[in-house]
Amino acid sequence: MFPYQDPNPHAGLSAAEPTAPPQHCVLPPNVKDAVAHLLATHSPAPPVATILQDKLASARSVEPPHDTGFALPDRTVVYMVSGGGAQTVRLTCAAPAPVVAGHVSVLTPLGATLLGMTRLQRAPLPRADGTVATLVVLGVSDT
Repeated sequence: MFPYQDPNPHAGLSAAEPTAPPQHCVLPPNVKDAVAHLLATHSPAPPVATILQDKLASARSVEPPHDTGFALPDRTVVYMVSGGGAQTVRLTCAAPAPVVAGHVSVLTPLGATLLGMTRLQRAPLPRADGTVATLVVLGVSDT
């Protein structure tokens, strides 16, 4: 699935390490526009709205093909949450109502957090119970 498979993708990753707000978020203009439209039309819950508003305000804008390797809609993302096992999802810009196995909307806490991230980048992930986990992106693929 990925052109390069790291033989030990979890090496050096610890859920106990402190997290910081995501940096180096990259969003192409069309994704910024789509996310802004979703925010205006779907009024997501406060954690999601805050994450997306922060990303829209701070994201570096790039044009394809320079957006390769970043978690954007219609890309497959492999990630890990707080030391758990690797999980794979397809990021979408669809409203979260139609649940499709293996897909996650940017209007969910997970999707909003993943948006614009790249391999080995960490970010805080708000959970439904009010706690915050650490999310680490292990890889991004166009397939």
